[in-house]
Amino acid sequence: MLYFQDQVVPRLPNILDRNVNKLRYMFLRNITITGDEGVTAMSVYKNLTMLSLTNMSLTVVPLNVLDQVGLTQLEFSYNRLVSFPDQLLALQNLQTLSLEFNLISSIPSAFVRQFPSSLKTIYLDGNPLLALPLDTDFALIQSQRLRIRGTPMCDRLYAAARKYQVATLPPLEQQIVGILDDVCSPDCSVGCHARFVGNTVCESVCLVPSCNFDTKEDEFVASGTSGSDCFGLTTGWEPS
Repeated sequence: MLYFQDQVVPRLPNILDRNVNKLRYMFLRNITITGDEGVTAMSVYKNLTMLSLTNMSLTVVPLNVLDQVGLTQLEFSYNRLVSFPDQLLALQNLQTLSLEFNLISSIPSAFVRQFPSSLKTIYLDGNPLLALPLDTDFALIQSQRLRIRGTPMCDRLYAAARKYQVATLPPLEQQIVGILDDVCSPDCSVGCHARFVGNTVCESVCLVPSCNFDTKEDEFVASGTSGSDCFGLTTGWEPS
């Protein structure tokens, strides 16, 4: 596993090439790559199953990501995607796609019509998503395979429910309003899913009181203080 974060570098370090054939999990977070090749050097890693490119100011998904045919999990959160990267549909083994907190305002109809059977969950939380294609299969929403928490669409549907305007909505959105809290209410904070809390990885969206400062509830209660497991243990540290 490679975990590389909080760096400004011209390229990925050469020493990483020694593990090209062994590396399965790669996490690049808060990285700025200044060289012309960007993240293209990553194409030498052919056996990845988990790839995280988080908070790297990327506006497009690097094409060499499509070479990672064995990927089952891809995290591309906190970047600057303005359109949905439907080319990722080519990754036939992909099970989890995280696109939280980008700049995606719409999803192409082709994607929801061809939703990959292997894809268990796609996270679009925190995007400026205004609406879903009206031919979206409601089952994708109901089963939470397609997640849209913390979006303007959720705000709009909540407003329609408060103003008794649900009857004016398209049929798909009327169905969503029927289970609105399940679809739109955040787990403990927008972008902080249950799988993130207490996973020993410091997720800024989880460092809030409602998420026990990224600490599992039983550990938080036992610590007797505000704690965080960002460093693999409950530290008693509380952000100001």
